[in-house]
Amino acid sequence: MKIKKFLDSIEVFFMKNKKEISSLQDALGKLEEKRVKLLKKLKDEDFKDDDKENLKNKLNMVKELEKKITKKLEKELNKLNLKKNIE
Repeated sequence: MKIKKFLDSIEVFFMKNKKEISSLQDALGKLEEKRVKLLKKLKDEDFKDDDKENLKNKLNMVKELEKKITKKLEKELNKLNLKKNIE
């Protein structure tokens, strides 16, 4: 009976990690879209210098978020691979 509970808990763990990994991948996709939109706006010459600076700051924030999410995603994938290798 304990083995059954253990196997069930492992299955729940993997399902949870897969959902988190999927969420992180979705977030990366949305950030990519946002970055592309900001770059397009930045290429337009209709903005004042202050507005361009604001767009550049937003672009830097998006890049930093992408780095953090990528790092978290890699960490989760590594945990998932380690757990699979143990089995």
